[in-house]
Amino acid sequence: MAKILVVEDSAVFRDVLIDILETLDHEVQGVMNGKEALTVLEEAHPDLMITDYIMPEMDGEELLRTVRGRGWDFRVIVMSGGADVKGVSFKHLFDDLAVWKFLDKPFKVPELMAMLEDL
Repeated sequence: MAKILVVEDSAVFRDVLIDILETLDHEVQGVMNGKEALTVLEEAHPDLMITDYIMPEMDGEELLRTVRGRGWDFRVIVMSGGADVKGVSFKHLFDDLAVWKFLDKPFKVPELMAMLEDL
């Protein structure tokens, strides 16, 4: 069992992802953007953060830069359903911000489960 923070601005997608993770016996907390994630991270110490890349108020990259800048060290999965279409490259996230894995939305549950097994 892992402690997981889900950062996703779509309430429906966030709730479905939380339900899946809880069914797999993980302890899960969800928030809607990077600013809320930082508030939770002040007290919570997750094993894994799964974050969307494109979000209002604070996107995934800004969240990661802040997290790493504060010295918080946990695994991160970045997910996105549209960033590649807009020409965003994720290579710098892996190199500069220690992103562990990337999920292209929509993804299949077995793909997520395989990542969690590696955790």
